[in-house]
Amino acid sequence: MKFTTIYLEGNTIEVHNSFLGKETIKVNNKIISEKRSFLVVTMVL
Repeated sequence: MKFTTIYLEGNTIEVHNSFLGKETIKVNNKIISEKRSFLVVTMVL
């Protein structure tokens, strides 16, 4: 799922993330960064 798109100085930066914890950053449709989170936990104390 596309999270956001940023247009900066003629470049397109897209951030995609999934419910399974995968985040991908693309610049001009080329994958620049890909990261996975195994445990996504938010605790409120």
